[in-house]
Amino acid sequence: MPTVYKLPGNAIQANTITTTQLVTTVINQIASGSTKSYKYDGNLSLNTGAERLYLSSNTSLSSIDAYVETAPSGAGSKVLANIKKNGGSVVANISIPAGSSSNSNIAPPSAVSFVRGDYITVDIAEIGSATPGANLYIVLTFA
Repeated sequence: MPTVYKLPGNAIQANTITTTQLVTTVINQIASGSTKSYKYDGNLSLNTGAERLYLSSNTSLSSIDAYVETAPSGAGSKVLANIKKNGGSVVANISIPAGSSSNSNIAPPSAVSFVRGDYITVDIAEIGSATPGANLYIVLTFA
């Protein structure tokens, strides 16, 4: 009887796949539902994201949660961060309104898929007019 590798939701017979295929399957299942986080310490300032968050497998962005320890203040102000794919196109905007400290379970505007080696950057486009937001923390969840 052939060896059967048990993975969540799958049973794969050893004689039907290569070791490379098995490792790839395991990596993809581990990556499913994974998260990446971005942290900006201190008072926010406008900035073009230089930090790259690399993705290690093919995946898609499913939700975003964003928090600040100090809420922005000022009439009509907010914290606005733009999530970019490979430093180019904006795939999602995160807005935390004045007086608020979070915006949770933000759905990307459309299906955003990534392949292994793609990266994400975060631009801070607005910070608050009277008091800037501080200590921004963003959690990106992938399916």
